[in-house]
Amino acid sequence: MWPETERVFQNLSAVLKAASKSFDDVVRAGVFLTNMTDFAAMNGVYAKYFSQPFPARTTIAAAALPLGACVEIDLVVKPEAAHGGRSHEVRISNRRFFHSRYG
Repeated sequence: MWPETERVFQNLSAVLKAASKSFDDVVRAGVFLTNMTDFAAMNGVYAKYFSQPFPARTTIAAAALPLGACVEIDLVVKPEAAHGGRSHEVRISNRRFFHSRYG
């Protein structure tokens, strides 16, 4: 579990960097585990990437994840002012990158 979770966070870090964001910009994390007994191992890696105040977090037991993964994590980062006074939200998971605009 530790190596897979570490890899997930490395992937998330790369996507955050590409979006000019960091883990300090994260306001919510969603964690999906196929086995809740892996929570402590996942949490140990999670604690390396976040500092206080920690973002809100949900942890959900999933029967299965795509491609046989044991863990999947998605992040929501702080919105910021964009062109025309609109704000936007960047939503990231270890497999996908979503960008939504709100106005």
